[in-house]
Amino acid sequence: MLGDKDSCFVTTSRKIVLLQNIVRQGKRIFFRGLAFRQQTDVYVYPMRSSLLGIVKVWELNDIVESFPLDSVFGKCWLMEADDYCVAVPLVHATPLQL
Repeated sequence: MLGDKDSCFVTTSRKIVLLQNIVRQGKRIFFRGLAFRQQTDVYVYPMRSSLLGIVKVWELNDIVESFPLDSVFGKCWLMEADDYCVAVPLVHATPLQL
């Protein structure tokens, strides 16, 4: 999974996904990838890390899912740890939530 750190995105439903490919069906574009089954906060003090979009993920699904382009929230940076990864949203690739 080491080469996958540059192929990570988060959906509008907050799924963290490793991108496998991008396909076009007619006029629609889909991101296809493997979603992580488990995620939780990396830290909870002074606030939950998930409020900033930073989450610990593990258990990568083995079924490829399709995500329409409008369900992609932004790109993430995936950092490997012992038996999990930490997903951090890239600010320049994520819309502001005001």
